[in-house]
Amino acid sequence: QLPHLEEVLDGFRDLCYAGSKVDIVIYTTVIYPVAFIDMFNDRMRCNNPSQNSGLTTTMILKPNHVRLHLVDFHRQLFYERIDQYDVFIYTEDDIRISPTTVAAYLHETNRVESIVGSQHATDFNVGIVRYEYDFPENV
Repeated sequence: QLPHLEEVLDGFRDLCYAGSKVDIVIYTTVIYPVAFIDMFNDRMRCNNPSQNSGLTTTMILKPNHVRLHLVDFHRQLFYERIDQYDVFIYTEDDIRISPTTVAAYLHETNRVESIVGSQHATDFNVGIVRYEYDFPENV
């Protein structure tokens, strides 16, 4: 899964270079070697000079027995930090989020608000649909 994770993280780094402040929190049950963490930290730098941009990455180790419930931990983090961010993005290790994706999400969210009004806009949530092609082997 590591190559997929690197692709996802590259997308978040692109968000930083596009001018966003990005805080990445990775929940994992895998104990990574120190050499990997050093390489990871070196790759996850964003040198955007804007004071509004930045990139931090935090890895949180969870016990191995949580297994499929690893996907549940982000909710508590969202509630704890709800007043610190404009947008929260939850993704798994194979879904790349680009600056274009975030811009489209924000644009469509604003469209919903302009249609239904700000009072009712919270009744709606714009989503992003991801799909994959399953081409036959001879294509």
